[in-house]
Amino acid sequence: NNIHFWPFWNAEPDVMGYLGKNASAIESQRNDNPHFTNIFALGYKYGFHFASSAAGITSKFHIANADVDYCGIGLQVHGDGTSGQLVNFSAQGPGTVESSCAIFAEANRVRLQCANVRATNFPANGVRAQGEGTVIMLENVWVENWNQSGAGFPGIEAVSPATIIVGRTRWFENGNGAAEMGGNVVVDR
Repeated sequence: NNIHFWPFWNAEPDVMGYLGKNASAIESQRNDNPHFTNIFALGYKYGFHFASSAAGITSKFHIANADVDYCGIGLQVHGDGTSGQLVNFSAQGPGTVESSCAIFAEANRVRLQCANVRATNFPANGVRAQGEGTVIMLENVWVENWNQSGAGFPGIEAVSPATIIVGRTRWFENGNGAAEMGGNVVVDR
C-alpha cells in the first residue's frame, strides 16, 4: 500500500535502460488474494507481472489506484489460471518497445475484471489477450494513442480463443490508422 517505485537512486541512461528491459516493479508468482493499493511505478519492463512457479499462481489479486508510467507493459499475466481485479488503473507507455501495452494477458484460463482503465501511448495495443479460455472484462476504458509503432495493432485485441468483453469505451487521439478493436472482442453496451 502507498508505494512509489521511482528510481531516485540512479537515473543514468544505462540503469534506466536495464530497468526498462529487465525489471518488474511488482512480481507475483504464488499468492492468494493479494491487495495492491496506491501504487506508482516508473520505467520498468513490467509495472505488475503475474507469473507462475512450482508452488502455483496468483489468484484473486486486487489492484486499486495504480499508475504505471513509462513501463513496457503495465500489467503482464504469464501464469495460466491467474485471476484478479483492477480498478482505477492508468498506464502510459514508453513509445519504444513494439510489443508493449497497458494490459497483456498471455496465458491460458486467465480471468481479469477491469474498471476505470486508461491506456495511453503504447506502441502496440492498449489491451491484449491471448490464450485458451482467457477472458478480460473491461468497463469504462479510455484508450488513446495506441499503435505508436505503426504496425497495425488494434486498441483492444483478443487473439482467439481468448475473449475480451468491452463495456463503455472512449477513444481519444488516434491509433495511427489502426482499428479500435480487433479479434475476438465482444461489445456489451
